[in-house]
Amino acid sequence: MIDSKYCMKELTARLQETFADRLIFVGLQGSYARDEATLTSDLDVVVIIDQLSLSDLKEFKKTYENLIPSAVMCGFVGGADQLRSWPAYDLLQFEKETIPYYGNLTQLLPPLTTNAVKESIKIGAANLYHGIVHFYLHENKNQWQETLKEYYKSASFIIQALHYLNSGDYVTKKADLLPLLTSTHQTVLLSYLDWSHPQALELDRLCDLLLNWSGQILQAKY
Repeated sequence: MIDSKYCMKELTARLQETFADRLIFVGLQGSYARDEATLTSDLDVVVIIDQLSLSDLKEFKKTYENLIPSAVMCGFVGGADQLRSWPAYDLLQFEKETIPYYGNLTQLLPPLTTNAVKESIKIGAANLYHGIVHFYLHENKNQWQETLKEYYKSASFIIQALHYLNSGDYVTKKADLLPLLTSTHQTVLLSYLDWSHPQALELDRLCDLLLNWSGQILQAKY
């Protein structure tokens, strides 16, 4: 694992030197921000400048060379005006789980309304429903544990949004969210948190659980 706090502090300093007053925001999200990082975790960095060009991307890449391995580095890099115009439904996790290192993220985002949260849930459930059907019918099952885990990870984000919609409380760490849930939501999230390469005979059970759960989310009235 990398020292994320050191890397972010050094990266922020380099970005300030490179982009000067064009730099609007620097932040960290993902597993390192949640203190849930493992040896295989990426460093999810958010960098916003005034207007983004291809030459800016080249300069950005130079800032983390010899600091953060390219295989680890990921995240969101963009222009301020583009972020202000981003679909609000796509920004719940982005807003709630980004730790700022420079600048103010909230002033760059469109308002996160109740309708935007509802839309986030519906679109997430629709994508998951379609994805699990396509996976079961058409995808190679040789590495099904890894692929299916990603679908359950997507489901965990939907569960976070559902809890936020119902309670007004966004719980960042999924282990903290688990005891606050009831019924199938808890079963789905527990399947993700306890994932440890289940036996092949569980493939149908796990697909059936996710198919029915995402279908119910799609049909629910909020």
